[in-house]
Amino acid sequence: MNDNSSRFGKFIELRFNTSHHVTSALMYEYLLEKSRVVHQSPGEQNFHVFYLFFAGLAQMPDSSKYDLGSPEDHRVINSNDKALAKISSKAMREMYDELVGCMNIVGFAQTDIDDIFHLLSGVIQICDVEFGGDETAMLASDPSILTKASKQLGLDPEVMPEALLRSTVVTRGESITRNYKPEEADDVRDASAKALYGRCFTYIVQKCNELLGPKEKKLQVGEKTIGILDIFGFECFEVNSLEQFLINLANEQLQFFF
Repeated sequence: MNDNSSRFGKFIELRFNTSHHVTSALMYEYLLEKSRVVHQSPGEQNFHVFYLFFAGLAQMPDSSKYDLGSPEDHRVINSNDKALAKISSKAMREMYDELVGCMNIVGFAQTDIDDIFHLLSGVIQICDVEFGGDETAMLASDPSILTKASKQLGLDPEVMPEALLRSTVVTRGESITRNYKPEEADDVRDASAKALYGRCFTYIVQKCNELLGPKEKKLQVGEKTIGILDIFGFECFEVNSLEQFLINLANEQLQFFF
């Protein structure tokens, strides 16, 4: 489905029985490029699943439950016109069908898939929330945006502004509340979106391991394993993100080792 970088590093362990047939597989994920959720360099795209999600909405009879509207309205994906233009293509719709088909084959229930899409919708919409003010952050965007995001994430709409606009620290039984500055509220919003996406990604990997992994953690008599390391490629941009720095460092160390 994705012929270029997978945007995350992983280690896959395949187990074989004495007849050399694959009996199970375990996947370990690391270094997910979560910064891509909220920011993409010029000419780059967000994670493929966001575009596939919008491509699939046109085929869903109950798409209104995700309350998303047009993809052009959302900050996390509207910076790349070419990627947006492809959403309505036949190829993208087919890739969406393939995505859902793969999830069904692995063993995800329809309720699991619905929950994942609701979370994606929440991530998309929480990134549309904007803040204003001078020293104290306040909501500058339409309050309905935050209400929609809260609904998709299953959270209380009354609590979300509190979480995004101020922090509360409890010290020796005393609560101290501090209002965020607008730029701090932006960081909290983006950090929340990245954390939600990262947790969802980890959940999917864990679910795959539950369904495809071995019943016993220890190798059985006669079992053999093959480990496959999949990592990003070495790239040097005009401005490198922290993830790209770590990727380049890991590649340098691997080249040195081998």
